[in-house]
Amino acid sequence: MHNVSVRRAQHGDAYSITLLLHEFAEFENATAVVSPEAIESALFGERPILDAFVVDAGRELYGLIMWYLTFSSWTGRPGVFIQDFYVRPKFRGQGYGSLLFVSLADYCVDQQYARMDWLVLDWNREALKFYEHRDAEKLSGWRMYRLSGSGLSANSRRQSDG
Repeated sequence: MHNVSVRRAQHGDAYSITLLLHEFAEFENATAVVSPEAIESALFGERPILDAFVVDAGRELYGLIMWYLTFSSWTGRPGVFIQDFYVRPKFRGQGYGSLLFVSLADYCVDQQYARMDWLVLDWNREALKFYEHRDAEKLSGWRMYRLSGSGLSANSRRQSDG
């Protein structure tokens, strides 16, 4: 891990982060359409809604953990939701995922946040082992729902054309 560091995402990282997100989507058998401009705006725009740590090896980024702020109405404290956590396959098993995860946990403790939440696909055995090894609690009884596209439009008073 020489000349490799974990740091906060900064201006100029949007293109590399977008590449990582497209790779991550492909790994999860999905398609990403996000652009560097959208990432730049989400991280550094007038009203940033995302934050991220990256593994920086100088010439390339090896991975990222990207999150947004949440609020627990039961604890009365903020927390984070990990939107994306990805290390390029050729760099896995070298401790970079652990560095990212611990960096975010440190940040949460420093900020006095109540928790970190995330989703993981049930077929991703390596990710499941990674989280279980860190004493992450598997929530039971909760199901995730999503409303998007035509369903979102159908439930809105403002009909969208796209």
